[in-house]
Amino acid sequence: MKKLFAVLAFASALFCTTGSFAQDPASQIAPAAPPAAKIDPKAADVMKKFSDVLLKAKNFKFDLNMNVKISSDGMNQEVSNNTEFAAERPNKILYDIKKGMMPLKIVSDGMNEYTYIPAAKKYNVEPAESDFTRLKCMEAVSRTSGFPLISTFVSDNPYEKQMTGVVGGKYVGIEKIGGKECHHLSFQHVEFDWDAWIETGDRPVLRKFVPDMKKQLGKAMEKDAMKDMKYEMAFTLDNWSVSTDLPADLFKFTPPADARKIDPSEMAPKPGKEADAAETEHPSLGKEAPVFKLELLDGTVFDLASVKGRKIIVLDFWATWCPPCRAALPILAEITAGYADKDVVFYAVNLQEDKDKINEFLTKQNVKCTVAMDKNSEAAKLYNVEGIPQTVIIGKDGIVHHAHVGFIPDLKENIKKDLDDLIAGKSVIKKDK
Repeated sequence: MKKLFAVLAFASALFCTTGSFAQDPASQIAPAAPPAAKIDPKAADVMKKFSDVLLKAKNFKFDLNMNVKISSDGMNQEVSNNTEFAAERPNKILYDIKKGMMPLKIVSDGMNEYTYIPAAKKYNVEPAESDFTRLKCMEAVSRTSGFPLISTFVSDNPYEKQMTGVVGGKYVGIEKIGGKECHHLSFQHVEFDWDAWIETGDRPVLRKFVPDMKKQLGKAMEKDAMKDMKYEMAFTLDNWSVSTDLPADLFKFTPPADARKIDPSEMAPKPGKEADAAETEHPSLGKEAPVFKLELLDGTVFDLASVKGRKIIVLDFWATWCPPCRAALPILAEITAGYADKDVVFYAVNLQEDKDKINEFLTKQNVKCTVAMDKNSEAAKLYNVEGIPQTVIIGKDGIVHHAHVGFIPDLKENIKKDLDDLIAGKSVIKKDK
């Protein structure tokens, strides 16, 4: 499943610059838990009590809210995801991204595991494994949630997994989170440092988790497009229920009437290949380009049907909060401007942002291009956008010849070559091997 969810891990593109962070730290860090002497005994005791709650519970449920704040060049952006998570022993899981850029639902009902992508209207089914630690779907949950500890919640030893890679920890004090009195703990990890707030009293559950992104983002932030960016992330865990009677249909999945069932092999990485979105054959490649109508920044309406078949069309699905999008858009705008007299048109399809944010970004970055506003992600769904940036090139034959997810260092050379070939009448349909 790694291919399908690689870019969703940014919170789709949100985590595409920090892909390893979105994974369970226990899967990355080889060393065993560090000596207890390096961790404040009081901090360790609080974490162990939280671990005991998870281990003893017949089930538990909570809302996981992720909030990311990004500031760059005087601009401030905020992105959030709201996810419902529930688990019931030995092998039932509900993971439902209800609010966010890329909705996703994963369910294990005890007999089968289901993964449903609403934007693509497709789902797959696999036999469920016998317990939490073997469930295949937990890998996708770890990658797409961005929450490093989530898979440890269903581990057979949560404390040991949570402390894997931790090299130091201290007890900070008592603070209130969401009106609840909590122990504030601070840990140093070989990959990323993090702070946790766990309720006091007889139900010590995790209420807030804040990772320090400096170690993870260090190299990425050196890139010109991101060097002035500030990045803050926080997770809150609300509406906890522990060992209660959960709704009977909570772990039931019924596919929507318009959803297409696909074989699990379509989601699996190919042997010998690194699993990332760029290696997946995009479902739009080689197919007739869908048409759509979207409002432009100047208030007029863009109808793709009016240029399809007459022009070479370049589409860039993007958002101002996405660092790789911010790097790719100026390059695409510059390239396509040089081909304007060769029947090439460019439309930057912005996802779900308002005019003020878009105009502010274009002004500050001095980017000149035509922006179409995909307020409800209608065009994105037509072009199977599961991560951004996504670049699409439609030939004069109305066929999608190029569809690529993510930012690549040689973007300029790749796009220019494809445009030159299309202008020369060649097919440039690229199917990743």
